[in-house]
This record gives sequence, C-alpha cells and structure tokens, in this order.
Amino acid sequence: MESKSLVNIKSFKNNSGDNFGKVMLSDKVGLNINFDKSDLIKDKIGEIKQDTTYHYYCRNEWGLHDIVIYIAQKIGPCKLYFSTWSIGNEAIITLNECKQQGLFSQIYGILSNRVIHNHPDIYNAACNAFDKVVLAELHAKVAVLENENWTISMFGSSNMTLNPRIERNAIVTDKIVAAADRDFLLKIIEKDEA
Repeated sequence: MESKSLVNIKSFKNNSGDNFGKVMLSDKVGLNINFDKSDLIKDKIGEIKQDTTYHYYCRNEWGLHDIVIYIAQKIGPCKLYFSTWSIGNEAIITLNECKQQGLFSQIYGILSNRVIHNHPDIYNAACNAFDKVVLAELHAKVAVLENENWTISMFGSSNMTLNPRIERNAIVTDKIVAAADRDFLLKIIEKDEA
C-alpha cells in the first residue's frame, strides 16, 4: 500500500466570514453545490487512488464533513457512515443538500451522547437530515464512504466543525481497512448502542 504524506501547515482564516462548507461537485455526478474549499483540499490531497493512505494536517481550513464531500465527489454517489464528537449546523445542512442532490444515497451518523444535552437543536437537525442517527459514548471521528468501486475511511482529530487548532487526519483507500471501520460503525448504528 502506498502512503502519501501531505504535511502543509499554514494559518488560514475564512475571508468571507462564514464557516459553511460549500462544495463544487464534479461534472461526472452532475451536482450543483458550490464548494469554495475544494482548491484547498485538492492542493493537499490531490487525486484519490486505490490502496493508498493519505496523511495531512489542517488548521481551520475544513472539517471532516468537507473532506467527506470532496472525496465523495471524486468517487461518485455513495453511502456515508460517520461518527463525530461534534457536528455543526452547517455540516448537517451541507451533507443533507448533497444527499438531496444524489451524492449520498444514505447517511448514517453516530454522535457523542453529550449532544442530546448540550445541543438538542443540533441532535434534532441531524435526526431530520440523515437516515439514522444514534448516540454513543465516543470521541472517535471517523467517516466511511462506500459504493460499488470504493470503500474509503477517513479518521483523525477533525470533527464535523471548523477548529482553529491544528488537526491531524488520514484517508485510507484500502478496502480491507475501510471495511473494518464501516463494520465497526454499523455495529453501533444497527444495535443503536456503543
């Protein structure tokens, strides 16, 4: 398996003042979402290849949801399984828009059980936007994309929010590794418990 290091730490501030992850999806999927972060991600990630691990750092440039959408646009319509300790309303809106436009056939999420107490509005929004949302005691930030040609796992310290601190993440396109992450997430989602 090839491993590609994408270390490029730089300070980044969103000049437009908003934190919404708007995604410009590729013509091959025929979707119409504008993503002003795609060039930033492309500069660090580049093209996605099978059986490769990509390592990268970022700082307030994008959240886990942004990288999920960027990769999904490269591989085409797929299912999304994820777990996150924190999710923002902008991530919920953007992922749901992508689902409405056909990029995601299904979205299954696992949120930290603290969200029901600390942010019930976020929990309710996620439940309304995604196919299934469960709560668990977790701190893991993992996303798996799957279609007939790809199974990709993304994991690291980034939540589905923007964070001004340095984040460390990896993308794995090895189907065996990604399928193990998918199976673990599905076990929690299907049992509705951690």
